[in-house]
Amino acid sequence: MSILLDENINSGTNSSNEGRKGRYGPMLLLLKAGAIIYVCELVITYIIENIDFSRTVEIILNPIFLTIITTLLLFSLLKPVKEGLNLSREAEKKLDLFRSLIDKSNDSIFIIDPQTARIMDANYKACIALGYGRPELLKKTIMDIGEQITDKAAWEEYVSKARNYGYMLAERYKRKDGTSFPVEMNASIVKIAKQEYMVAVVRDTIERENARIMLEESETIRKLAECAKDAIIMMGGNHEITFWNPAAERIFGYSNAEAIGKHLHMLLAPKRFKDDYQKGLFYFRKTGLGNAIGKTVKLAAVRKNGEEFDIELSVNSVHLGGKWHAVGIIRDLSENKGREDLIKNKEGIISN
Repeated sequence: MSILLDENINSGTNSSNEGRKGRYGPMLLLLKAGAIIYVCELVITYIIENIDFSRTVEIILNPIFLTIITTLLLFSLLKPVKEGLNLSREAEKKLDLFRSLIDKSNDSIFIIDPQTARIMDANYKACIALGYGRPELLKKTIMDIGEQITDKAAWEEYVSKARNYGYMLAERYKRKDGTSFPVEMNASIVKIAKQEYMVAVVRDTIERENARIMLEESETIRKLAECAKDAIIMMGGNHEITFWNPAAERIFGYSNAEAIGKHLHMLLAPKRFKDDYQKGLFYFRKTGLGNAIGKTVKLAAVRKNGEEFDIELSVNSVHLGGKWHAVGIIRDLSENKGREDLIKNKEGIISN
């Protein structure tokens, strides 16, 4: 980054000072030196004309007189140097500030030679993302780290597109350890002092890619849940119902809109068990553990119409967003009991 920053800072400071100090600096320096020499000549002439020679020599050789003259000369000659040093320090401060800001960016930033694809500079994020130290990374080219831009022809094509108002490319970068990750490479060409540079801002899109995959997987799970004959219910970290499939609507009688957000045990458990469930929930919230976790158990539940019936519950816990959640699959045992009673009745009729 210092390659561009030096040019930018110099152009910024010189734009206001070059016109006056850059163009007229040597002339002003000569005028100041001439004025001092002229004053010195007047002093010496006065001494020669008004004081005897021995006294003149004594005064000229006086350490105080020599110190004054020397100080005046040095001050006049060194002042421009001091001003130049002050400007240099100011430029260094601006450079350090800009470098600090660039290194704190959440995106990787590269300065690249458009002719050779060599990485000329890179910020801290780029080094961390790729697993290289800065000196090591600056020995690489874009072809060394990319999976799509792998030869000079591909690079020249990309540079050509970037030269026209910038260009973004979906790419995969290779880390030092051999693994790769998806990125978006947004680059443009800048020209400073007849020299071209490519500035590339590279964003890691792995989180976006993971979110897309999770969305596809969740959509698949949702479709499977809709087709399931058993109720599938998910309880959130505050014991609220967060998922309620069509089978749950059919078994319990509550629509999705009626069930989502409601306290699971207050809605579905018989009143006589609610206190026990409440105690167990506090322990589950902290640990993700409970008497029914990881097991299949038979329990009593209540439908919307108040009817109590037997269910078979298989439940497991999952940690999401820093909280424990429970996913349960519920089978209505009253349906099996009804079938068994029907079969027994049929058998009784046949035997009679």
